[in-house]
Amino acid sequence: AQFILAIIHLVFYSKKRFTNNDSKVGHALYQLFFGLGLIGLLVVLFVTPKSDTPMVIN
Repeated sequence: AQFILAIIHLVFYSKKRFTNNDSKVGHALYQLFFGLGLIGLLVVLFVTPKSDTPMVIN
């Protein structure tokens, strides 16, 4: 659960940081981070056993 929260925090931090910077590089980096975060989230959701991991989404 901590790992998921860390990924979400990283994604939102990246978004806040990169959207202030209007350059194409910043936007590309933001999309890359967002994609990686999404993939990581899915991997964590599907790989970890369900019984073992209580999902807490607030």
